[in-house]
Amino acid sequence: VIVHDSSPVQDDIVKLLALNVPHYYLLKNPNESLEDLVERKMLRDFAGLEMTDRKTKDAIVNFSIYLSIGNMDEAFKSIKSIKSEHVWENMARMCVVTKRLDVAAICLGNMGHAAGARAVRKAIKSKEEPNVQAAILAVHLNMLEEAEKLLMGCGRYDMLNRLYQDSGQWNKALDVCESKDRIHLRNTYYNYAKHLEAMGDLRTAVPMYERSGTHKFEVPRMLFDDIQMLESYVMKTEDPSIKRWWAQYMESTGEMEAALHFYTLAKDYLSLVRVHCYCDNLEKAAEI
Repeated sequence: VIVHDSSPVQDDIVKLLALNVPHYYLLKNPNESLEDLVERKMLRDFAGLEMTDRKTKDAIVNFSIYLSIGNMDEAFKSIKSIKSEHVWENMARMCVVTKRLDVAAICLGNMGHAAGARAVRKAIKSKEEPNVQAAILAVHLNMLEEAEKLLMGCGRYDMLNRLYQDSGQWNKALDVCESKDRIHLRNTYYNYAKHLEAMGDLRTAVPMYERSGTHKFEVPRMLFDDIQMLESYVMKTEDPSIKRWWAQYMESTGEMEAALHFYTLAKDYLSLVRVHCYCDNLEKAAEI
């Protein structure tokens, strides 16, 4: 039924809806079903609100009608008296589907969801496309599957990558950045490495740091409390800068033979001459 704001039948429509709210009934095709011919479904705006009182149902019916005809003032007046946080949350979740962030901001405010309300207002000001705005709202309502679909639909793989990272879905994050969001590839590897390090999985973190290009600093830092594991890594790596760092560490601890060995592997001839001179091995220094 389509009505205008000034229609005299609006009150009759509200009364008609109120008779069966929150359900509506569909007559099935008798040729396709041998069971019940009548199917009962929940009205979209009442999903999860089956047990609400009559006053709340009437308020939501009025809200839906006024919202449909674009009368926002009357729509907000009709739901101003609702005190149930569950009702506000359900309406906010429906705003993800309808992409009405103006309504969602009010719902989040009545829920006391300050962070979500702030994020929604920021999204509105940023003038992002509706799917992105709805995805931001979905994330704050913990509707991750809906947010994933919205971001995929509008091709915002950078935000989808961030969503996967924040929700701990690292395999999906890596798949997305390797195929659709390569500009954030190294950053994603780095974040995954930090996550693995925090979880204590140092062996898996090492190759992730290497793929991120930060291993020259991060791996020695991470393994410094386990000297044996660090030495094993230095022996296996082919990176001359790592071997040079280890040679400097050996030199700082007074192990000059080991330092000379790793300086040689790193082909750091200046340091080799310096250490030989320090050890009074001037002939070897002159030869180098």
